This record gives sequence, structure tokens and C-alpha cells, in this order.
Amino acid sequence: MHTETSIVVKTRWHPLWIPFFFVFRTAVTIDGSTSVLPWGEYVFPVEPGTHEVRVSLLYPKSEARIQVDVAQNKTVRLRYNGPAQILVPGGKLEIVP
Repeated sequence: MHTETSIVVKTRWHPLWIPFFFVFRTAVTIDGSTSVLPWGEYVFPVEPGTHEVRVSLLYPKSEARIQVDVAQNKTVRLRYNGPAQILVPGGKLEIVP
């Protein structure tokens, strides 16, 4: 049984981005602490409470942010979809079941 209090962030890219998959990394920031990571799914242990999550492709206009409440021993799952075109504004970050 999963008992860790955490936020799971899955980063996805638009299919047109496949040639750039290995070039662009994502920046995941939770409460001001940033991790620069390849595309994929990552688990971030957190304390119970409200957390600000920001994800971007290392350029400001791709940033998306959300505030989430995480209960004790629960996991909140988020999905970030990068913009459809490179260097165009519009990343999307949402809670998924």
C-alpha cells in the first residue's frame, strides 16, 4: 500500500517535438525548489499541505503553474503538456486522477 505523501509530475510533449526530445529538458519547481529533468514521470515527496508547482521547458513563456493540496499519505498526480510549437507560449499543467 502506498503511504508516502507526494506529488507525481508527468511531463509530456507534443508529437511534433520528437526531434527535440533529447534537447529540451523540463524544470519542475515545487515551493521554490527546482529540479531540471528529462521528460518523464517523477515522484516528489512533500509534507502534507498546500504546494505551488511550476513546470516549464526552461523558457519563461512555456511555464504553467498550479496550487495543490496534498493530504497525509496521499499522492496528487499532475500532467504537464508542453506547447504545440517550440518557443510558443502555452504549457498546460493539470491534476489527473
